[in-house]
Amino acid sequence: MLPVVPILIGLAFGWMPPGLVLLSMVNGFLSAADVIGAILLVLQTDRSAILRKKGLETWWRTPD
Repeated sequence: MLPVVPILIGLAFGWMPPGLVLLSMVNGFLSAADVIGAILLVLQTDRSAILRKKGLETWWRTPD
């Protein structure tokens, strides 16, 4: 929702600088990637899994 707000404001006032449009689009793509990553993490791990994250790496294991 947040990436769409600047574009909607620009449309309402008839003023849309190209840089603002580009930043909004990049923000939207990166946000979508985060959501897709979270969905994949939930769907591909066991319900009883323990997740660990260090930097960009994420591990999971089932409890003993």
